[in-house]
Amino acid sequence: MNLVQKVRKFVTTAVAVAAVTLAGCTYYTHIPDAQIGNAPKKPTSSGWAKKYEGLEPDQMYELAFQEPFEEMTPDEMVKHVKTPFEALIYCMWLETRNDLDNAKPDNWLNKSFPVTHQSAINCNTINDCSEKAVAAATLLNDDGYPPLMLTMGPTRYFGEGHLVLLYREKNLFKIVDPNMMWNRKSKKGYKSVNELIKTLYPHMHDYSVYDLSKLASDWKTTTENLRNRFRCTTEVVR
Repeated sequence: MNLVQKVRKFVTTAVAVAAVTLAGCTYYTHIPDAQIGNAPKKPTSSGWAKKYEGLEPDQMYELAFQEPFEEMTPDEMVKHVKTPFEALIYCMWLETRNDLDNAKPDNWLNKSFPVTHQSAINCNTINDCSEKAVAAATLLNDDGYPPLMLTMGPTRYFGEGHLVLLYREKNLFKIVDPNMMWNRKSKKGYKSVNELIKTLYPHMHDYSVYDLSKLASDWKTTTENLRNRFRCTTEVVR
C-alpha cells in the first residue's frame, strides 16, 4: 500500500470525535457567527509553502511526507507555520506519520500539540481530526488566529462526527481540514458557518463553535486527554 492509499484509508476509516454530548458535563455556550472576528489581514509567511501551490492533493501529500518537521521542536514548528495553508500542510504531514497497522485503541486520544508532534515523530499512534484541529490552532494562535473549534455531529444514518479549526477571513468562514483536500469547494469561504457545513459536510446534523482557550487554559501544553474539554451547546444545521 503506497502513501496516498494509506492516507485515503485513514480518511475513510478514522473514527472522528464529536464529543459534545457527554453526560454530566459543564457545557459552554456555542459562539454565533456575529461574535467571530476576522483573522489577520496579511499573514506573514516565510515562503516555504509556495512549492505546494497549484499541486493536486496526492502530490501535496507526497511532498508533505518529505518535510523535515520531525527535526523541529514544537516551539520551532510554531515559529515555522504562519498561515492556514501552512498549517494544512503540517496536518497532511501528521497523516503521513500515522501508524495504521500497529496503533492500539487506547492511543485514540485528543492530544495537545506537543504530545501530537512527538507521537508523529515516533510514528507510534494515530492522530485523528481532533489532534489535527488542535495542532492547527496551536500553530496559528501566535499569529492572531483564535483557537476556534468547529465540532460537527452526524445525522442518524452517518455515524462519524468531525472536528476542524475554523477561522474568518474578509468576513468569510474557512477551515483547516486535510480531509477536504479532494473537495475543491473547501478552498472558498462561506458567509455563514451553517452554509459552510451544508456545502462541505452535508451529512452533519448539528454543530458548535467554541474557543478552546476558554475550555482549557493549558490547552497548548497539557498531557491529559483533551476529549473531556470538548463540551459545548449545539446548533442544528438548517
